[in-house]
Amino acid sequence: MKRLIIVLVCCTIILSGCIIKKRALETLGLATAIGLDREENDKVRGTIVLHHFGSKPEDVAQQLTSIADTSKGLFKYMNLETSDRLVTGQLRVAIYGKEYAEKREIVRQVETLKRDAATQTNMYLAISKTTAKDILYQPQEQEHSKNMGTYLYKMIQQNIEDDSVISCTVQEFLRDYYQVGRDPVLPLLEKRKDFVLIDGSALMYRGRLAGHITAAETFYIKALREGYKGFGSIDVKLPTEPFKKFYGEKGDEFPLLVNLQQVKVKPKLKLVQQNDPIFDVDVKMTANIAALSQPIDLGKPGVYKVFEKELGKKMEQHFLKEIEKMQNMKVDPIGFGAVYDASVRHLTLREKQWYSDLYPKTKFNIKLKLTIARSGVLN
Repeated sequence: MKRLIIVLVCCTIILSGCIIKKRALETLGLATAIGLDREENDKVRGTIVLHHFGSKPEDVAQQLTSIADTSKGLFKYMNLETSDRLVTGQLRVAIYGKEYAEKREIVRQVETLKRDAATQTNMYLAISKTTAKDILYQPQEQEHSKNMGTYLYKMIQQNIEDDSVISCTVQEFLRDYYQVGRDPVLPLLEKRKDFVLIDGSALMYRGRLAGHITAAETFYIKALREGYKGFGSIDVKLPTEPFKKFYGEKGDEFPLLVNLQQVKVKPKLKLVQQNDPIFDVDVKMTANIAALSQPIDLGKPGVYKVFEKELGKKMEQHFLKEIEKMQNMKVDPIGFGAVYDASVRHLTLREKQWYSDLYPKTKFNIKLKLTIARSGVLN
């Protein structure tokens, strides 16, 4: 009995030291988005969107702005501006202003996010066409009505799921950054009046913003970078001459515009020549014709074969055009350098070796096999 009492006393002492200190949710300000902009004297201006849980049934949003030497220093000063303790465990989006991303390597800030044990590595990264503050800022009368951090997270997430945007989380950014020959791609955000939208993709070179491309151009880069699972869509302009024999009624003089939906793409990049590199780029694509701008009768024999031929020819040109554009910008978002590194035995590809010596003179053979699965056409 005495021994049992001693055991119970010891357990009580041990367990009393394991009590986890809890904070009431009402005492916390949950940061959902952070934006970083460049300031004078190499300082950082930070903007944070918070969730407060107060007496009202709905969550209350708040914006905080401060200037510091580092992103971690920002939180110290912002904590002085709010009645609730600022915590980062619910950060969902980090946005970098255009000037900040052009002048500084954002990789240092991304690594800071990764090292923070409270921050999730699957949070999204994005670039603003102007400043990060411009994206996150809401007029005072709207500030409490919508949490911009939650809104941006859901907007980016649903566009990734719909195959419209290239995903870039903290983990994905660092994976691409530390792999020579494959550069990160981030969503490009723009504010038009009071609305924020994704207006293409930001292209990075070694952690800095190198340029950007439109949403239409992003289709071709994403197709070669990671493919499409069946949710892709694209508009393609074709010459009318090959299709005039299929017109059901008289058309007009404008070009033929074709909207393709439910696009599936499976790319294959193969190095076929090591010195003065040459790549075979084989693309297998299936798609549905969803809309046409001319009155083409899709019931006529042979019409789909002509569509597959003309669309394949035009899209091969677009693929090559975008690849050459990436070469001129000296960025490799598709990952040809990574394929080169993996294909050549006993090679550890260096950054200068690929981007300065090999990549500029690389040639590409594009071969696209397109199959039109079915149509649900609107003229």
